[in-house]
Amino acid sequence: MLEDALKYPLRGEESTATLLIGGGLAIAALVAAVLGVLLSFVFVGLLVLPFALVPGVFVQGYLVDVVRHRLDGDPDPPTFEDWSALFVDGLKMVLVGVVYTIPVVIGGVFFAIIAVALTYAMQGSPNTGSALGFALTALVFLALAVYGVLVGYVYPAAVANWVREDDVMAAFSIATLKEATLNTRYLVGWLLALVVAVVGNAVGQALLVLFFVGVFVIFYAQVVAWYCYAEAYADAMGLDREDGGASDDADGGAGDDGDGDRQQGYGALSYEAKAQSVADDSESNDAEESTPPTDAVERVEDGPDASDDDDGEERRE
Repeated sequence: MLEDALKYPLRGEESTATLLIGGGLAIAALVAAVLGVLLSFVFVGLLVLPFALVPGVFVQGYLVDVVRHRLDGDPDPPTFEDWSALFVDGLKMVLVGVVYTIPVVIGGVFFAIIAVALTYAMQGSPNTGSALGFALTALVFLALAVYGVLVGYVYPAAVANWVREDDVMAAFSIATLKEATLNTRYLVGWLLALVVAVVGNAVGQALLVLFFVGVFVIFYAQVVAWYCYAEAYADAMGLDREDGGASDDADGGAGDDGDGDRQQGYGALSYEAKAQSVADDSESNDAEESTPPTDAVERVEDGPDASDDDDGEERRE
């Protein structure tokens, strides 16, 4: 999978243009964010900062399209053509991510309330309050960290399931997500994507000083990572696609056997059809041979009448 994933962004005639556009969007977002921060002291930056999110939405929409192409079995990566569709898909992807992070926000608020309550309750014994507060803080941070890892693990499958079902609510289908994420094939693909994303971002961050070269490396790594996510989901769900990129290996090659059986069946049907055609032709030839010519029949039928007419003429003479 890794070799195909690394080659995937470079496939197709427009791969170079696609990488340039993707990296350009990331640069636009970075420039808008920097300008927003620099101009924030005159309150103009507050108007600029939202525009930094727009290029990122297009990039997210493109990553959704990468998943769609892989689930459809398209060997080439998508291009930046339908900008409105990319923007809508990007917004949906952001929305799914926000929904999955709601428990983190709720947990943080709950922790803050508990911390304030304990502070007032333990004013008489500061040592006990400090120890209890530290233990509670560690517990909450541990819980949030575990939840963050779970969200990062499930989120790609949620996006892939939404794309597959063409329904954003499918991103929250617990039964389907459980089936996909508990499969070892998904785990392997997810770990591979994680390694690609971490290494790609590290290299990209190091190359940011070289005329934004690192931005293009980061975009390339994102495409490769989401290729791996899509393949992992497809393998886990046993999807059979046109290019054969994912098949249900658990069936022990049943798909190939099924194709062979179908081909044998088609051959048998073809043989029977040919045999039936030969039989029909033979019967047709026999029928033609057994049927006397029309002229001969007419002569036979007209023969006696003609003889009688000739005899009658001779007698009259």
